[in-house]
Amino acid sequence: MRTYLCSRTPKSESSQRIDDQDEFLKIFRDFADTHSDEVLRFEFNKRYYVEVAHARSEGFFLNCFHEQHSFETLVPYDGVKTGFTIEEFLDDFWNHRVRQKYNFDENEEIRNANFTAKFRFPLRTLFPVLFFVLPFAFYLFEDKTFNPQATKKILMIMFAVSTPYWILFFQYLFYSRNAELNISSGEKLVIMKRGGKEIAVRFSEITQIRIIRNQEKPILGQWSYMRIVAGPQKRIIVTDLLHEELEKIAELIGVEPFQEPSFYPFILQKKKSAEDVAEEKEEMVEKANEMAQRWKNKSKEELEAIIDRNDEYADYAIEAAKQLLKQKAK
Repeated sequence: MRTYLCSRTPKSESSQRIDDQDEFLKIFRDFADTHSDEVLRFEFNKRYYVEVAHARSEGFFLNCFHEQHSFETLVPYDGVKTGFTIEEFLDDFWNHRVRQKYNFDENEEIRNANFTAKFRFPLRTLFPVLFFVLPFAFYLFEDKTFNPQATKKILMIMFAVSTPYWILFFQYLFYSRNAELNISSGEKLVIMKRGGKEIAVRFSEITQIRIIRNQEKPILGQWSYMRIVAGPQKRIIVTDLLHEELEKIAELIGVEPFQEPSFYPFILQKKKSAEDVAEEKEEMVEKANEMAQRWKNKSKEELEAIIDRNDEYADYAIEAAKQLLKQKAK
């Protein structure tokens, strides 16, 4: 089996890692031309991958696994029987749309995992304080005359130098203190509780996950946070004071995170403007219409099942199912 690791953000120069969709499709096309008996596997992580194999002159065997769900089918070269071609499916796989557009079967053997993270105070956040405090302490010990004016100048200089650090320190403390993150793989739900408020987001609502972090050993210390984006206004912020291994949280949700290096990782919500929201609504209508066209031959029972399983489908897919049900009711 030939395996390639996929990432939509550049991470490595390894020949076995793909971070560009054109390169991803080129590897598949080269494989398709060979008619080899080998199995080709692309994976974003161990819980989200697709395997493709030649089915002689019939087309391709397709096996995709996403969280506790799997999808297996034979895709003819022309895609007539399935309603989609192999390249359409791979395009959806790359863009993390397979769970919204295809009927996956649930594998009950996969664990129904629950994850909880609570605030803790890592000592590493205090180490940079030594850099700002020690010079002043040395000055006090060495200056036997204790010149008030000189001491005042030193204090002002050290305050100015340390201000960027304290801004990050108190901001991360604000987002982490009294916070609790809960993730349920079974319910496909992310819940953030903080300051008596609660934000709940379904896996299917999540459109993007970004991890923003600074350098390995910067003078301000190491800081990183995760921004979970769901729709135009829902944002969940998870700092490394809440949980240090942010990539594991993204893996549990099943979304490949975008890595965003930042010299000064100040926390930003980045909610969308009214114009962006209007544009996104138009895009959702277009996607719902496209999905309705794809699902026009589904029965009433199948459409009702999609609406009942709304935690597994994107909002535009649910809207498409509702539109089709209304049409069938006329």
